[in-house]
Amino acid sequence: MPGGQYTKVGFKKLKCDLINLEVFNKLEDAGIVVNENKAIKMMLEEEIKGIMVGDKLRECLINEDSENYCVFNEEERREFLFKLFSSLVLGGAMCQYEDKATEYFERTKELYKSIVSARKDPKTNNIFIESHAFEIQKIEVIIENIKTLLTIYHRMITSLLDLKIEKILKISFMLLSLHL
Repeated sequence: MPGGQYTKVGFKKLKCDLINLEVFNKLEDAGIVVNENKAIKMMLEEEIKGIMVGDKLRECLINEDSENYCVFNEEERREFLFKLFSSLVLGGAMCQYEDKATEYFERTKELYKSIVSARKDPKTNNIFIESHAFEIQKIEVIIENIKTLLTIYHRMITSLLDLKIEKILKISFMLLSLHL
């Protein structure tokens, strides 16, 4: 790569077993999402891991010390569908949060359906996901100048657009850890 070289890429394979949003019904059972309009239960705002958390949904997803963190077990948290949902809910520094979970459910479903490929087993008539998903945990790059960094970023954006998943750009993933 001109201007730099990759030294290490760290990733882990995510599960892609879920075919619907039923796993999120637990949010109603726990009282995090309430009544028929799917309102998210609010709380006093506090900063957790650099994110301002003002509702029980975000607290459940990010605060390991919360009584609601255990609503989802570790296996469910390794699901690609869960990672998409969490990314939409937690957002980034400039994220404008929703008061109703319906918006998050609808956008998660939309994104998941546009990214993964599902099939029906002709013998059992069961639907399964044939796609594979990976979470990039770390990319170490030796970069000699800022122009190279901008070129890499541009190529990443272009690649995502070429894959026709431009909606994913709205999700604030923390994918890249650069060591200059």
